[in-house]
Amino acid sequence: MAKLKLYQAICLISVFLANQMSEIESETESRKSLKCKKTIVMKLLDQALRKDVLSVWPLKSRFSSLSDLYLNETDFWSVIKHENNKRLDRTAEKVLRGEAVYVAVYGGSNTAGGGLQEDEKSIRGRFPILLKGWWESVITPLTGSSLKMKIIGIGGTSSSYYQLCYKVYLDHNNIDLVILDSSVNGAVAIRFKNSGNMNESWSLEQFTRQLMNEPNRWAIMFINFFNTSNRKRGCFNLMDLGQSPLTSHYNITTVNLRNLACKLKSGRFHITAKAVKQQAKDRYHMSLLGHAQAAFMIIQVIMKSIRKLLNDSSTLTDCGQTTSNISKHEPLPPPIYIKPTSRITKNALCWTGLAPDKNYKIRNTLKVSVLKRKEFNHAKDIAILSPSHRGKVYRTDYFNCWCGQKKGSEITFLFDVPPGLSSPVSTVKVFTRSSLKSGEFEVWLDSNVKKRIKMYAKSRYRQTVVISLATGVRPGNHTLTVRITKDGNIPILGIAVVE
Repeated sequence: MAKLKLYQAICLISVFLANQMSEIESETESRKSLKCKKTIVMKLLDQALRKDVLSVWPLKSRFSSLSDLYLNETDFWSVIKHENNKRLDRTAEKVLRGEAVYVAVYGGSNTAGGGLQEDEKSIRGRFPILLKGWWESVITPLTGSSLKMKIIGIGGTSSSYYQLCYKVYLDHNNIDLVILDSSVNGAVAIRFKNSGNMNESWSLEQFTRQLMNEPNRWAIMFINFFNTSNRKRGCFNLMDLGQSPLTSHYNITTVNLRNLACKLKSGRFHITAKAVKQQAKDRYHMSLLGHAQAAFMIIQVIMKSIRKLLNDSSTLTDCGQTTSNISKHEPLPPPIYIKPTSRITKNALCWTGLAPDKNYKIRNTLKVSVLKRKEFNHAKDIAILSPSHRGKVYRTDYFNCWCGQKKGSEITFLFDVPPGLSSPVSTVKVFTRSSLKSGEFEVWLDSNVKKRIKMYAKSRYRQTVVISLATGVRPGNHTLTVRITKDGNIPILGIAVVE
């Protein structure tokens, strides 16, 4: 009887061990299968990235060859600088892991669709949309990596504004890549007296440093368009005003379409027949060809970054994952244009009515209310430029504002400078828009009427004007008062507080 029980026990143990071995073998086979599938995906991705971009992207019916784009293999790489970028490598790693990639595009009227809405009767040909269309047809089906994109295009709005308010357009901080179109209007920023709009790269460097200092070290790409509206000036962009040193100093991947289209002679870029084709009919904005060229070159840079990882076996683990050796604490080099360094922008708080779309959710970081007003009224959904075709509006950028028109009109805002910033004092700035219908006004902080700043923003250019109002502002409640001194439209779009 004892021998029978021992025999039964041995049999049960044997069955248990056999089941366990079967499960282990099954799990091993599953892992091998997973690894095999990952390897196959990587190979398929590599093959897909070697295919002709123009055969799969959204504009294949219009631009199906390099000649259609007025490009060849040599010339388009010649206008792309610093494409080997460690920050972009981290974005490529997310692609291989099948994770979503988050992209924010900041720009002015080109990003908003300026020129396209008149010439094409559509803004679907904007370069960010072309990039997203290619991604969804090539990257997502193979890896599962989707492209989550925020397009923040507001006509006539420059780095002097975005450096203060870029965060209000984001719903999280997990951005991987930021694309700055035309370096957000730095080349055409209007110099107003007492304004923060500067015809130089100072505000662009402020904006760039803030983006690069974000905790997960966002990758940045400059897309430099150009305009030919002034024949004496020729083909003009921010490279003429000091952007080139920034590009090299911070190793920013840069696409400069001006160098592709215009002819350099006697130190100036001259307008050519090719340049005219890249420009919209208004000569201020890029045509569909210009947007297509920009999107094509952005795609080339992204593909090169991904292929580099695919061909570097040391960056891939057995499961097709990647391991980055890029430090998230890599210090930035000292600034070029910001002197002294104590003027580096930090901890900006913003309240604004500017938006790329009237349905866009803005997350203001500065609390502002109206304390009192006289003949200033709140206006909503004012289109920056919305020509229509057959009743359909294409441009979507707009603003809300407190607007006055008559001499003597006045409005006072109440806002709070919070404690706890790294500096005990701050600078206050106010935003308005220039136009041919602008009047004159004066603005002051608290009860300091004697230190008021007078502003005359009349111009044929419709732009966002940033006015530096006061420095040395301490934490606590403050008021900001605007009074119109000459008839004309005065829109107050927002207020910012910055260290």
